[in-house]
Amino acid sequence: MDRAAQHLNELRTRIGEYLAREPYEHELVHGDRGRLSLLLRVREEPPREIGAIVGDMLHNLRSALDARVFAIAEDLFGPLESPRDRVIALPIEDTRKEFADRTAPWRKHFGDDGAERLRSIVRPLQVFGPTSRYWCERHESTDLADEHSHHLATATRLRRIAALSNIDKHRGMHLPWLGIDHIESWSTSDGEVFFSMEPGQWGDGTLILSVTPQAPQTDATQRGLTAKMTLVLPHHNFNDGSVSDELDNLMHFVECGLGILGYEARAVT
Repeated sequence: MDRAAQHLNELRTRIGEYLAREPYEHELVHGDRGRLSLLLRVREEPPREIGAIVGDMLHNLRSALDARVFAIAEDLFGPLESPRDRVIALPIEDTRKEFADRTAPWRKHFGDDGAERLRSIVRPLQVFGPTSRYWCERHESTDLADEHSHHLATATRLRRIAALSNIDKHRGMHLPWLGIDHIESWSTSDGEVFFSMEPGQWGDGTLILSVTPQAPQTDATQRGLTAKMTLVLPHHNFNDGSVSDELDNLMHFVECGLGILGYEARAVT
């Protein structure tokens, strides 16, 4: 987790340095019936190391979860040697069947009772799983039902990390490097504007924004976009938050997951 935090700090520095060089501009194009468009013009491509840093951080977060489960298994069963050490990794699944299939080897190596003890520790991290009383203790609550939303928020984000392969983490994701934060001073005579934005990934010459004014006269002389890099993980919808904010959010939920594992392990032992 410390290493993931170092990657996040480096990422923020690299992105800040890149955007400070103003590596892009936008070109205004007038179309039919007063339609206006913005085209992206790229002067400098983002550094390739940025994608590698993101992949390394995601790998650290996933490894932290696996390392905690491995340590718990050694507390339960003693030092793990091959082949028992090869079957211990944190499963995070959507359904009971997928969870049962992933943990089936545990019965062979740790027996029915041992496998079930380990399953009971990791089950509260599953999307379908029960809400851990960890949340009640954390929030000084007595009602598990009130804490279910926290369970789902954590499980779905950990599932997002767990679903990533090495290819996903370093090559499969993409970084739409210019995000629209706000649009400045698009105005018409009657004060109404309809606009549509294209999601990333954007490159040189991409149409990123179209504006259809309600009235034919539109003042677009003062226009602007705020640049930021955003993160799109495979199999998930476009997120218009900054990449550092998204990773910081994932890091928070990994820390929650580690807390749940520790709480459940203490309950079992």
